[in-house]
Amino acid sequence: MADKLLLCVCATSATAGRWHGGKLVAVQVFSNDQIGWSGFSGFLQGSPGIPVHIMVDVVEEDYRFENLPHSMGRDRTEMVSRKLRQLYRNNPYCRAWLQGRETDKRRDDRYLFAAFTNPDLIAGWLNVIEAQQAPLAGVYLLPMASHNLLKKFGLGNTSSLLLVTQNSAGLRQTFFRDQRLRISRLSQLESIHDESSITEYAEEIGNTQLYLAAVKVMPLEDPLLVVILDQSETLAGLSRELVKKQSNILCQHFGRSEIVAKLGLAPELLQVSPDVVYMHLLGEQQPNNIAPAEKTHLFWLYQARRNIYAVCAGAALLAVLWCGNNLYQQYDFKAQASETAQQTEWQQAQYLEVTKKFPAAPTSAENLRNAVEIAEKIRQGERTPELMLSIISRALDASPNVMLKSVSWKYGKEGRDAELAKQPMQGVGENRQTGLIEAEIRPFKGDYRAAMTGINNFAEKLGQDKQVASVTVIQLPLNINPGTSLSGNTADSREQSSSAPFKVALSLRQQP
Repeated sequence: MADKLLLCVCATSATAGRWHGGKLVAVQVFSNDQIGWSGFSGFLQGSPGIPVHIMVDVVEEDYRFENLPHSMGRDRTEMVSRKLRQLYRNNPYCRAWLQGRETDKRRDDRYLFAAFTNPDLIAGWLNVIEAQQAPLAGVYLLPMASHNLLKKFGLGNTSSLLLVTQNSAGLRQTFFRDQRLRISRLSQLESIHDESSITEYAEEIGNTQLYLAAVKVMPLEDPLLVVILDQSETLAGLSRELVKKQSNILCQHFGRSEIVAKLGLAPELLQVSPDVVYMHLLGEQQPNNIAPAEKTHLFWLYQARRNIYAVCAGAALLAVLWCGNNLYQQYDFKAQASETAQQTEWQQAQYLEVTKKFPAAPTSAENLRNAVEIAEKIRQGERTPELMLSIISRALDASPNVMLKSVSWKYGKEGRDAELAKQPMQGVGENRQTGLIEAEIRPFKGDYRAAMTGINNFAEKLGQDKQVASVTVIQLPLNINPGTSLSGNTADSREQSSSAPFKVALSLRQQP
């Protein structure tokens, strides 16, 4: 919990203390005059840069409880601001607190309006704070800090409760209705020394009960629980006096030891000032602030600076964690690399041990590698006659009168038969597949015209395939060359020619 400087101001004095480590320490009392202000200046110099919280316990305060139409957002802000100006005119030390809604049909909002009506009372203390450039966190009314007492003392189930304490300023009476602050009064009475003072205190509490009934906050006949916090151990007889005068009043008395136990205070602090109880509550939980914004601008800068420091610290921590993670990963990678290198060396050593047992190789590793590469190239460049045979098969299916006798297939630049070499070929010098087809026309009854037509149709079927580069008929069953001389017996030729043989040269396109 951050350090704070706490100042409880009353009409005649002020109690200052430092909140450190969740506890109130270094409590001092100063008079409300030039001497006290000078002493308080030295107190601030001992704790530079720590925000100051001022709590006022004075008669010059005002509490009003009113209902306003239910609204939200900007409308609510403007309506509440207008109401504050109506109630307190130009007084900057005022505030409104929303305390729920009514249960009727309109369900109006319930507001508590409170103000500190004598700002001059704290002007001297504010001048010292401004001179020391100390950030002012806020100004608070003392009753606003008393709500936390109900939880600490287990008083949360009472509908009407009057909290009575004897502080440096006098007798403070704070009334709560359904756990909500409704009104508070300060009576500047003399300290208790005899039974007559107890009677005076009891009468003042009775007057407060009459006032609550007059303003219609609580009916006079309703039961009232009076809780007495007796820091100075001087109010033990007040409970008996109240119960004796009012039958509908119940009392609970808490002495110094119980207060110390409930709040966790150091007993010696209560001997310095009775205001320590409320200062402890102020240190634990900051109540509603009534100071104007121009008085707290240094505290705004203080908070902005702390937020910037927090963001920078967070960024620095994140950078440290990021660098640490990177260093850890680098160390881990180096460890893995070292382990991998060790495993590699071990594997190589194992390999050398195993290879020592191998028989002598017939040749060098370089020759073996070259042989493998050559074999791979041969494998990639090898060709089979499957493509050519499939093309010939499709052409034969379309030519049923053609009977295949033989097929020769070659792949390369010079792979041609003597008869094929005599024919003009495209793409000479390229690696391609070539073939020579020997076939005949059957049945053949001496009709050479029909045989020639069948041969041409067969050659045409071969040339229609997209894989075929060229088709050439290199031999026909009948020599139709006009320069050839005629000889022989036509009758013998007719009897011997039972088939019409022919040859076709085929060349496929170059394959990738």
